[in-house]
Amino acid sequence: MAKDNQDDAAKKEARWLTTYGDAMTLLLTFFVLLFTMSTIDPEIFRITISSFQGAVGVMDSGRTLTPAELLEMGVDIEELSADVETIQEEMPVELADQLDADEIEMVEVEQRERGIVIQVTDRLLFDLGEAELTPGGRDFLQRISLLLNAPDYRERQIRVEGHTDDLPTARYSSNWELSVLRAKNVVEEFEQNVGISPGRLSAVGFGETRPVASNETEEGRAQNRRVSIVLLREDLDPDDF
Repeated sequence: MAKDNQDDAAKKEARWLTTYGDAMTLLLTFFVLLFTMSTIDPEIFRITISSFQGAVGVMDSGRTLTPAELLEMGVDIEELSADVETIQEEMPVELADQLDADEIEMVEVEQRERGIVIQVTDRLLFDLGEAELTPGGRDFLQRISLLLNAPDYRERQIRVEGHTDDLPTARYSSNWELSVLRAKNVVEEFEQNVGISPGRLSAVGFGETRPVASNETEEGRAQNRRVSIVLLREDLDPDDF
């Protein structure tokens, strides 16, 4: 009988290990999510974090951690929920169905602090070193308009930004001029042939001053030759950028 009592006491004393172990596992999961959320697919993040929120605590046999206890650990569930809702609200409609396999390689859609940024490689819109839109470029902009004119976004300002590599141009006086003309021609296409209100549109050229890759290689220069179509958040003004 004494041995049975000792076993029961040992089991009771070890129960805190279950709670502690589960709490550490959940905290580890949370910090892994924080580390990867800058690149993780937002929909996957939403599903994962929803599951995490529903399971915060320990196993059924243990004690569930309260929001107050989590806050003491530095985990604010309400703030985290608000961040997830913001990510969901800002995500664009699906564009993959509008693009063929080659185009998908030349387009990136990112959610940034200022809004939705559609990065388009220049060869999808222009011939090398030219500012006039190609027929394929015009067709692409028509399809992009499905996003820009979607009900959730049609009140937002659209800023078109032209970028180049650092090689001199043969046709234009500078890379500044080339980048400005490219942005202007995209804006004019949106206004005249796509039907976007001119009050929503603005254009700016940055030339070679904002590279995203090294200009030492052809691959890097190709990444720098791009047009950014920015769907600004409703509380932002193009003049602020």
